[in-house]
Amino acid sequence: MFEEKMVVDILSDTSEELKIKGNNGVEYVYYPPLFRTMYVRVVTIQHVYSQSDCNITSIYGESENKGELSELSCYLAGVVELEDLSIALMGDPDSSTRRLSLILRPIDNNFDKSKKFMALEADQSVSTSHVFLGFNRRDWEIGNTDEWYLECYLPKASFDAISAAISSKTLSSMNIGIKLKNIYIDCCSWEPVSESANWFLRPNKEDGTIDQPESAYGEVSGLNFRLLNMSLSNKIEIDYLGKLDEPDINPIPDLDRRLEALIFYFSRLERILKWIGGAIALCFILITFKYVF
Repeated sequence: MFEEKMVVDILSDTSEELKIKGNNGVEYVYYPPLFRTMYVRVVTIQHVYSQSDCNITSIYGESENKGELSELSCYLAGVVELEDLSIALMGDPDSSTRRLSLILRPIDNNFDKSKKFMALEADQSVSTSHVFLGFNRRDWEIGNTDEWYLECYLPKASFDAISAAISSKTLSSMNIGIKLKNIYIDCCSWEPVSESANWFLRPNKEDGTIDQPESAYGEVSGLNFRLLNMSLSNKIEIDYLGKLDEPDINPIPDLDRRLEALIFYFSRLERILKWIGGAIALCFILITFKYVF
């Protein structure tokens, strides 16, 4: 079963704005985010290890390195949430979302050549961070669903610091700021950045469809992550990103707990003695009254 491609009617396409006509006949205008940074908040994150077959087919059609696996690689995967309103495809309001899949990788010798080429096209040096934001359309043959993704390549020192914080379960919060190109917003480029905006990917430049829309690219402009402020006296284990685990150690020291128990028992004993004393006094009065009268 093949799905019909969705074509967007582009009315004008300049460096200052992009205007389209929606399926409802209404015209929509989008603007490049000249001074705006996209901020995302990390919701979940974890380590992912992968290893694949590194068989290489030579020009003679023979497989080299047969049976060998590539080196074990590690990256971070999770979910991020936009701090702005939403992100969607132009002409497809049903694609609107605030959450994207996140992939963080270190920049090293295995950096993909195609991504390196795109980074150079964006006038960035290979040693800096790189970001790619895109949309994968569902495919009935593969069985996948529509997915927004954000792929970030960080300097190895930054990646290692985040990785260590996750391993030690001390990562409390994490925010990423990214400067993107080939992406649009629904408010004027000169509006204050404090105003919230919706973000949009443009249709494919070749056929105007949003079956495979254009991707955005750029760099990380800000990275902020905090570690837990641990109390040395109360050792409560706290999971990364602020999720509490069941504490293995009672936060109340043993001495304080024993003192509280002792005070409780003395208070109960005091009440019992009062009842006993009152009963004895009542019996004494009754006996005296009997013998006197």
